[in-house]
Amino acid sequence: MVLPTPTDVLVSVLTCYLLSVAIAGQLSGVCQYGWFGQACQYKCHCQKDECHNGYCPLGCGKGWFGPQCQFADLLQTATDQYWATDRCPVDKLFENVSIRWNRTQTFSWLRLMFRFKVPDSIGDLQIVFNQTSNSATGCQDKKMSKVNDRTIDIYCDISIVDDIVVSGEGLEDLCRVYISGGRNLALRQMTSQISNYTSPVHTSVAANSVDGNLANSFFSNSCSHTMENTWNPWWRVEFPHPGVVTRVVVYNRDE
Repeated sequence: MVLPTPTDVLVSVLTCYLLSVAIAGQLSGVCQYGWFGQACQYKCHCQKDECHNGYCPLGCGKGWFGPQCQFADLLQTATDQYWATDRCPVDKLFENVSIRWNRTQTFSWLRLMFRFKVPDSIGDLQIVFNQTSNSATGCQDKKMSKVNDRTIDIYCDISIVDDIVVSGEGLEDLCRVYISGGRNLALRQMTSQISNYTSPVHTSVAANSVDGNLANSFFSNSCSHTMENTWNPWWRVEFPHPGVVTRVVVYNRDE
């Protein structure tokens, strides 16, 4: 029988202590810096990391928008975003707004922000989606939800697109377009995998893949990894409530 060294015992105690602190922090509502929510499950995406329990006084950081800046903006990954960035026009009339990606994207809804107010003619606005097959389709089963006097969300029943063209009256007052990439439902949720790879440095557990850290090096201790030569490996995340998943994004290691 091999007994643990004093160092091993110290590490075990320290690990338990840190785990206890993390759990106590979540239960008491005191989250680590950069996280918020009842279970500390939301990551802050505010400008200059100015985050006060999800409130961003300086606005959302680049690539994020929506309530508490939790929705990814696919516009940031577009290769062609002709007049769709954060600026209001000055006495200019644009016939259309064109957004194009170099690979197919999953579409769910978009947000339009106007300079003064949402125009009365918003219902006549045309949204055309082009797909890889070179087929074009309009916004099917269109639904609109007014966020405030200047902002409106538009939902269309369509799945994948390569580019989007918005045209019609009222574009002279259009300030910004957001294309929703959804909210990360997997952050800090319950995870499991068939096995854990253990090295002298650390153990690559399943939870590493939902810790919000995009560092892609194995030694960053932020990647999950199963044991080598594992037959039919699997990784799983469980959600506390049913949700609609529109896309799955996987960040692989770079080694």
